[in-house]
Amino acid sequence: MTVVDRSEPITAGFTEGPASHPHVAGELVRVERLYAAQGGEVRYVVATDRGGRLRGLLPVYPVSRRSGSAVDPAELFGPVGVRWERAVCLGSLGTLPNVVTACGPDRAEVLRALFGRGVELAAAAGADFVCVPQLEDEIAPAVAAALPARSIARSTSCDAVVDVTFTSFDGYLASLPARRRQFRRERRRFAASPLRLFEVSLVDAVRELAPLLHNVERKYGSRDALEVHEIYLLTTGLAMRDSSTTLVACRGRTPVAFSVIWEQGPDWSVRCWGCDYELTGGTCAYFNLVFYEPLVRAAERGVRSVNFGTEALEPKRQRGARLRRLTTLGAAADSWTVRRGVALER
Repeated sequence: MTVVDRSEPITAGFTEGPASHPHVAGELVRVERLYAAQGGEVRYVVATDRGGRLRGLLPVYPVSRRSGSAVDPAELFGPVGVRWERAVCLGSLGTLPNVVTACGPDRAEVLRALFGRGVELAAAAGADFVCVPQLEDEIAPAVAAALPARSIARSTSCDAVVDVTFTSFDGYLASLPARRRQFRRERRRFAASPLRLFEVSLVDAVRELAPLLHNVERKYGSRDALEVHEIYLLTTGLAMRDSSTTLVACRGRTPVAFSVIWEQGPDWSVRCWGCDYELTGGTCAYFNLVFYEPLVRAAERGVRSVNFGTEALEPKRQRGARLRRLTTLGAAADSWTVRRGVALER
């Protein structure tokens, strides 16, 4: 097995192996475009077998405090945080859980090789910290084995996932142990409200929807300009293309709330939420657009699961979601040794 890094973007073409799946490639392209719009450059570590076939791929994102990037490794490690000026993030910045692609019976070995090379690149680039955000339990041990053991920082979080074992909203309610009347009432309240639900093209509706996303982000402390949220929605729409559904609630002709569903084959995820708080008050718009409507559509399409992200976990758990643990790992620069010009052969 040979592990090297390449500076070509994913758009230059990884057409076989684990990176060729359209949902994986689409997400990598999305983050790549968003990162480029903020002045960043994405590189990739690739692992190939003796025949040159792609066995694994790891995106590498340099992050600097001066770049103004929204990515802050310190925020991933709880209230203690870490001190850093120049960091490198390994693995997708835009998906829960982390997009790390590796295949074959020796997947753990491929992961260790990819992340070992990623750490070398971080050190060679003069980074003072490397972090790997939000790993599933399935791969976290193999990734930890590739990081310098002397100073690994860890933090844990959860995302909310509903396993779709029903075929209708009534079937969904029947699967819940409690509070069914409340959830049915939330559904009726939205239906009786003056809001009307539409499906639109996200790319065509960026200007109308970005202010709604901006409202929500500001409420939770974001200082990003409106233009940043426009870029986020545009790159999301371009990457997902036809594999997404954008739900928009309108009051008259005015959009007042929206959500985006990313249709990743048998597994879907709800990507973002925006609203006008004044014009959606009392309508139960949030849980209808973010939770109930995606579940109804998933049930009708025979989808296996829907990922609802890492926010508002307890209300989502009450509505049938299981919480999946995610582990973020990191290591400080003084704990690793640079090995230059290393090619891992087998």
